[in-house]
Amino acid sequence: MVNAQVQAASRRFNITAPVADSPYVAGQIVPITYTLPDDASLPNVLGLKVYFTSRDASVPFFQATITEDADLSQGFSFKRTANTLVYYEHQLNYGIPKETKAGNYQIVFVDVKGGGNTTVPFIVRPYSASAAASATATSSKPGQASNIFLQGESAASTLSPPLLVVFALVLLSLL
Repeated sequence: MVNAQVQAASRRFNITAPVADSPYVAGQIVPITYTLPDDASLPNVLGLKVYFTSRDASVPFFQATITEDADLSQGFSFKRTANTLVYYEHQLNYGIPKETKAGNYQIVFVDVKGGGNTTVPFIVRPYSASAAASATATSSKPGQASNIFLQGESAASTLSPPLLVVFALVLLSLL
């Protein structure tokens, strides 16, 4: 397997995101990435549930289910290689509710077949309207690619007529 931030005690999977003890903000997304070895028999000995839970006494206990049955498939789209090592990478996202109190939390992977828990601790900072706005500021209409250079409906609508002339002259000089 590839080097990871957290390796399960069973050595059957690694967790590469979130990074242990990293900060996140309520109202934003925690990326969750785990890798599996190239082993066709893995689903026979590994079954994963994934939870988001609080982990300190300063915050009321909270638990949310991220998935009851994490994907263990070894399809082509999940296949990765590092040197000559083949592994499979899967990703989940968890949107931290904006009402979540600041404090220490964790992502918990529960192996329901092999037994044992593997946790990744991290910090949740309080919700900030400006942080939520910046996270959605670059979002685009559904089905439309995002472009940081377009502020309106098209590039031409944001260029003044004199600037368009200069742009056209530069293009002509390149021909």
